[in-house]
Amino acid sequence: MTRGRKVTLVAILLTIVLVAAEVVSYAGGRVLQSKWAMWRVPEVPKDRTEELSFDDYMERRDPVLGWPYPRQYGADLDENGAQRNPYFPDGGVTNRPCISMYGDSFTEGGDTSGLDKNWGNLLSKDLGCYIANYGFGGYGSDQAYIRFIENETDASEVTIFGYHTADTIRNLTRIRDLQNYSIWYALKPRFIYSDSTGEISLIPIPDMTEDEFYRAIGVRGKILELEHETLQPNGPAGAVQLEFPYTVSVIRNLIGFYGFRSRLAGEPGWMMFLQPDHPLNGLEITVGIARDFVALSRERGKQALVLILPHPRDFEYEKKNGEWPYRHVAEGFESEGLLFEDFGPHLIAAAEAEGRPLKSFFGPTGHYNDDGNAVLAKFVREALQNRSLVPTQ
Repeated sequence: MTRGRKVTLVAILLTIVLVAAEVVSYAGGRVLQSKWAMWRVPEVPKDRTEELSFDDYMERRDPVLGWPYPRQYGADLDENGAQRNPYFPDGGVTNRPCISMYGDSFTEGGDTSGLDKNWGNLLSKDLGCYIANYGFGGYGSDQAYIRFIENETDASEVTIFGYHTADTIRNLTRIRDLQNYSIWYALKPRFIYSDSTGEISLIPIPDMTEDEFYRAIGVRGKILELEHETLQPNGPAGAVQLEFPYTVSVIRNLIGFYGFRSRLAGEPGWMMFLQPDHPLNGLEITVGIARDFVALSRERGKQALVLILPHPRDFEYEKKNGEWPYRHVAEGFESEGLLFEDFGPHLIAAAEAEGRPLKSFFGPTGHYNDDGNAVLAKFVREALQNRSLVPTQ
């Protein structure tokens, strides 16, 4: 065989290997995307029943919080913007709240069969006073706190700040569509942390055009880099687009993407961000938000209780490793002198006492179901009593 033929044969074999590697890498990348172990371009969700354009969103949105839309007040929500309370039907109009609650869907209620089963409303019934629940699905801790800031008419004696562990990742983005890979136009504010002062500062909702939004989430053209955004491709959270050369994309993803690394380590996705001195300051931001919420509550003459509401993955990790993924958060709350309660150990004890599997207290979307909400309502009532926080109303 001549030297020229050998070179040609090597070139052909090398081409075949490279093409095969690209095909395998592309297929592997698609599998990783389906497992939430690689970033993917957001798409219009199948469960989005209403046609919604960017202009529609801009017209409807809350300019400070993003959601809920102001027009939902009095329609989907009480007049004051709180969740409807079936035990106090006119609570948002005629009743002064004894307690107000702020947080995400775990504070809101989650996988219950009806509003009468949501833990906040059960607690309201038990205490015999109106509780205004401002928890809302998809919120980060940041939005929950900002909603309290904005709600200057909140006349409650006691505030409850619900911290759900998955909020940690939400606290690191201003476009939640980058996290859930669905186009909801979920623009939001966030806080950043200063190492020099130890304080957090607010970064408002990004001011974007429709084209800028679609470029920022990777739908159109080259990624538009957004300041203070961690979840964009090539950003500090390690997100990588699946693009040619696919082999390089997959390798970069395996090395840097938090979603893959957490699954490889058998950890909840938010756990790495809750480690002390992580460069994205997820722990410091989370603790700082709770600290400032409590400080504002005191400034407004209220008593505040911070409530840790773990995700099913937190329970799985604790069972396997004997420690909670959010233990540094609890330590941070304690070091700041905050009054807080952790629902995790209590729910485990309740399940063991009843001889039931822990999963029987969760619903199809990973929230607490009717039984889980009932246990939580009783837990919070006892916590309020033990800490002498039961309202006088």
